[in-house]
Amino acid sequence: MQLKGKTSSLILWVLLTTASVSISAWMHNLGTHTPTDHETSVIERNLVLVVGDMQQQLKWLAQQPELKLESLPSPVDVRLVFDRQDLLTYQTTLEDKDDEDSLLTSMINFLKVPRQAEVGITYWRDRVILMAVHQKGDVQSETAVFLSRWLLRLSESLDYQLKLSATKADTPAFGRNTAVLALPAMVGKPVYISARASNPVQPLPYLWWLSILLSAGVCGAIVWFFYYRPIWLRLNKILRQSRRIMQSGDFKGRLDSQGKDEIADVAVQINAILSSLEYCYSLMAKTNLITTELMHKVDSQAGVMPVAPLITEENELKSSLDVVSRLSEAMETGALETFVQPVFAQDRVTITSYEALPRWLDSSLGLVAPTEFISLCEKAGLMDVLTDIMVSNALNALRELRNKSRCDISISVNLSSAQFFSPALFECLSRISEEDRKLLPHLEFEVKELTITHDFDQCVILIEKLKVMGIKFCIDDYGLSRYSLMYLQRIPVDAIKLSAAFTERLTWESRESAFIDGIARFASGLGLRVIVKNIENEAQLDNLSKSLPIEYQGVSLAPPTPLELALAGT
Repeated sequence: MQLKGKTSSLILWVLLTTASVSISAWMHNLGTHTPTDHETSVIERNLVLVVGDMQQQLKWLAQQPELKLESLPSPVDVRLVFDRQDLLTYQTTLEDKDDEDSLLTSMINFLKVPRQAEVGITYWRDRVILMAVHQKGDVQSETAVFLSRWLLRLSESLDYQLKLSATKADTPAFGRNTAVLALPAMVGKPVYISARASNPVQPLPYLWWLSILLSAGVCGAIVWFFYYRPIWLRLNKILRQSRRIMQSGDFKGRLDSQGKDEIADVAVQINAILSSLEYCYSLMAKTNLITTELMHKVDSQAGVMPVAPLITEENELKSSLDVVSRLSEAMETGALETFVQPVFAQDRVTITSYEALPRWLDSSLGLVAPTEFISLCEKAGLMDVLTDIMVSNALNALRELRNKSRCDISISVNLSSAQFFSPALFECLSRISEEDRKLLPHLEFEVKELTITHDFDQCVILIEKLKVMGIKFCIDDYGLSRYSLMYLQRIPVDAIKLSAAFTERLTWESRESAFIDGIARFASGLGLRVIVKNIENEAQLDNLSKSLPIEYQGVSLAPPTPLELALAGT
């Protein structure tokens, strides 16, 4: 398959999208039903017949002045017989006396004016009346019906939507495919009746924006699947092959270079580089062999025995590599355990938070101190992996502690300088689940004061980013810098943990509590928690007043314990 450029794929995508939208519009037009001209003509013929029948009926009734209103058909609303002198007959369906008198006056006056037709439209107040007039000698007979009322009954019987309009231009309010019938006026302009089916099949509107959006997405997926996905699969295959060769160090391996396109050319170029590396490593091996033989001959001639320190250093290197291998395996298998140590409130009884401490118990090495395996992680490039493990274990421990204790418990995690400044920290936080994100306001990171003073401006930026995510921040080993009080006002921290040097001096110097008292009251004024750590004996606690606004942590109160024991004790 030849590789296609971005321009050709973009053109193909646009053409496919346009074709898809056009086809969908055509199918929508076929699949939806709209009223036809034939249906409109049927409605118009029905309307003409019904209205014409009503006009003929009114005309016939007007010619029969002897008939009473009770014997007339129900649609008739007004019956009037009048000669030049007297009112012979007047009957109406109106119930209000005033309305009857007003209508009678209007009808009598109407008989006195010239008319354009004997059957037609006239008006009384806001009502439209369809009237038929017949005159025989001096006697004039009128029969009329209120058109709106009659159209309402007609609409129910024919299942039509009927509307009266003074001008024909108003009838398109019904939309297309509407029949229009003109009724002549006895005096003045005609009135128009518009009619259409009451429940026509309304076609679904064609949403162009939705069609374009869906077509673009589907066509984009097609272009990706048939154009770019094969390319991506081949590139991914080459990447896996090259990674396997680099990790194994076997530069005799070669990449598969199937096809005759740019990807195959890339594979050929990488194979050329691998050939060069193979030659270089072979040359280096031969050089080392020759150098070793020459050195052996020189040492033999000089009578010098192999130096023991070299053997010792080689053994130490092998031992370090073995420990790193064990540590890497422990990380992969989840063998790093999480111990927790509680932090107590001012009353020295209530637990306010926990500190998560990573522990490594190896079957051969025993319990490895955190400082040792963290140092190994820094040398072996495993700090980012360690950060992921520590954050994940801390969140799991926090979830279990909160579920067990049912109180507002938080947990803190110690970060080394390398972990804090590494971009992997925020990458790790961005990968956590939505459920774990809810726990972030109860997570706290501890960073040593020495790290803060190393790059103050960068620390402020990173801390502010953590605060945006809801994570709390604590300065560990606080009080050793001469700028401690100055930068404490500029960094948005939540807590400080005093250096263990202050706690140690409490054993033999009770006046040290005055210094702790000053720091505690200053920090409390800024809204910060103050934690005194490394409390190892009762004498240190006795030298600290219970009135101080501080929290406590140390083996004298509670040593670090496995998470299971901490859960059992809560």
